[in-house]
Amino acid sequence: MAEMSSWKKFAVYGLPPLLWMAFIFPLGNPALGSSRIFEVFADVFRWFAPHASARTLGLVYIVFRKTLHFIEYGFLAFLLYRAFRAGRGPTWSKPKALQAASIAIAYGFLDELLQSFVPNRFGSPFDWAVDTAGILAAIAAIAWAGSRRDTGPDGSAPFS
Repeated sequence: MAEMSSWKKFAVYGLPPLLWMAFIFPLGNPALGSSRIFEVFADVFRWFAPHASARTLGLVYIVFRKTLHFIEYGFLAFLLYRAFRAGRGPTWSKPKALQAASIAIAYGFLDELLQSFVPNRFGSPFDWAVDTAGILAAIAAIAWAGSRRDTGPDGSAPFS
């Protein structure tokens, strides 16, 4: 298998997490905090549950938003881990996982901090905790999948 050029390696492994970070960055994407998202969510929710109360709508919307936080930062951790591995070595690498988790957690903190300066947005330690939970869940899933893939059926390392 031919070695990838450094530009192609960057495009394949390094660029995706940077693009994702730009997408979720609070100053560059004010639409993520827009009331328009709530309006669309409310329309869809009311279509499925036309007799639900406003309180129920509000509660389901909060759960929806927190779930998005969990997923978006878990995905960031996955992309960072993938970038640090860059297709090399075993599927699971604890040092690379720690790097990916640390950067994603720090970025989540920065995201919440910067949101406190954006009109109509609010930084929240709870959101950062949800972000961190998503990051740790993604890293745990990668560890689980990687350890299964990196060991043979008898528990030994493959190709040893």
